Amino acid sequence: MAPGWGQIHNGHTGRGIGYAVVAGGLLAGAAASVVLGMGAEGDYKSGDPTTLGRREDANSHYDRANLLFAVLGAVWVGNVVDAWLSAGEGG
Repeated sequence: MAPGWGQIHNGHTGRGIGYAVVAGGLLAGAAASVVLGMGAEGDYKSGDPTTLGRREDANSHYDRANLLFAVLGAVWVGNVVDAWLSAGEGG
């Protein structure tokens, strides 16, 4: 289920750790972007005229989060295919 577990189980520990680190970094970046987007959205919705520019900031953070989640999904699919293809190889 988690990126890298299949590779580690198949004896490819280095490759498994690589998938886990990449996926963890993407997930952390996406989560941070969501939190930053929520903060900027809250500022914008406060009604303070000085925070009008925060709408664009929120949209940028949410766009980045969406991209990172999409890349994370692609890494996960690649990880599953790699684990399946390398199941009989051993490390």
